[in-house]
Amino acid sequence: MTKSIVLAVALMAVGGFAMGWMAFGVRSRTAPVPPALATAAKKAARPVEVERRYVLRPEDIQADRETPAVAVDDQGHVVVAWASQTGDLERTIYLLRSSDGGANFAAPAPWRKVPIYKFQSKSPGKAMTFSTHVLPRLTASAGSLWLGWVEAVNGGPDVRYLVARSTDGGASFSEPVSVHGEKAVRPGFTSLSTGADGTLCVSWLDGRNQGQQPFLSLGNKGSDGFGTEELVFAGPEGKGICPCCDLSVARSAQGSTFVAFRNSDAGNRDIYLAQSESGEKAAFQPPVPVTSEHWKFEGCPHDGPSLALSGDRLHLLWMDAHTGKNRVYAASSELPSLSFSPREVSQGSKGAQGHPKLIADASGTLHAVWDESLDPAPASKTEGGHGGHSHSAPLTGGGRAIMYATSKANGVFGPTRAIAPHAGAFQLNPAIAVSPVGDVFIAWNELDTEGKQVVLVRLAPTEPDHR
Repeated sequence: MTKSIVLAVALMAVGGFAMGWMAFGVRSRTAPVPPALATAAKKAARPVEVERRYVLRPEDIQADRETPAVAVDDQGHVVVAWASQTGDLERTIYLLRSSDGGANFAAPAPWRKVPIYKFQSKSPGKAMTFSTHVLPRLTASAGSLWLGWVEAVNGGPDVRYLVARSTDGGASFSEPVSVHGEKAVRPGFTSLSTGADGTLCVSWLDGRNQGQQPFLSLGNKGSDGFGTEELVFAGPEGKGICPCCDLSVARSAQGSTFVAFRNSDAGNRDIYLAQSESGEKAAFQPPVPVTSEHWKFEGCPHDGPSLALSGDRLHLLWMDAHTGKNRVYAASSELPSLSFSPREVSQGSKGAQGHPKLIADASGTLHAVWDESLDPAPASKTEGGHGGHSHSAPLTGGGRAIMYATSKANGVFGPTRAIAPHAGAFQLNPAIAVSPVGDVFIAWNELDTEGKQVVLVRLAPTEPDHR
């Protein structure tokens, strides 16, 4: 544990910490913001119009895979979802809703209790205990909003990736349905999106064939069910891909589906892209790498790619450390060809970067967010810790901030800004959504000496800030 987390736990143990759920405004903070980040924040064309904070429980502090999700439907309903541990073998999905475009929010409401399943993974000389995670996901399109999550049915060992649909802005949802059949084994590291043609797309990793492999299902039009899942890629020699990085999925207006993932090939952890044939039965072509620069890393960085379609161009963001430092890269290609030229999103930044997310709004403008250290990036390790797994955002140093940049459809991003930096706070794992009127909503987890919170901000709509 880092010093900041240990201190947070100690404060909570002493008492005086407001347990449970509460909303409050921006706290006053005495710690100064680093000058570079203060300058970056002032450069922003999009002021932070709303900042809301929701206190999590002490048990959530180390649940680094449980991150918030956010979506806005075509009527301007804003929904934020996250999971909190409410029992030894239980997490609860909480929903935060606004019915007026994000000007006002009701209090977070518990929506569903989700059992946790704990299991062991054995390798020569050791056994490790793991548990399932809820991983809430949100997406919206054409009057509907979908919520996806992972649930251990009756406490396990059967684990399902479930999706439910709302047609009233998240006030109520249909009965959940499984996105896959009975062969799935502990699905996780999920993705949920709606395609340009309105099709609901879900992807996940599961271990039905011993290694972690990516699968995809498409929603059946006119119903809440799903078609048969398709294997996206078996992995090198059929042994699977990088086992603990989230996937990303996008679908074109022409009916081709794209799944981005981190591969594991000859010790390299590079991002690959698989493309399906057009149509509702998605047979995938062999995947292609999005970069020729190999990142040799004997571990899993827990940091997946992000996809977005803008017109006839497909865009990607991902973290890579082939130079020795964790940096966020962008690349794009016209469709149907897949020819990418990677470049750093923020070349002037010195901090370690990770967990990028990308979205395109109705005008084709791209919005990118990621987390970045307030200190200069140290050299990245090439050996994974924690039994072959290494997180890309260690909680050390002066903190981390959520960064934001925009681009027109050419994929060249303009100046970067820090959204709401606080020295000593670790802002991690952002999620992003854009409303029909151009408001940008960004949610993230934040840890400091007072504990852990979900933070939500709304940025005012402006013209894209780009070079």
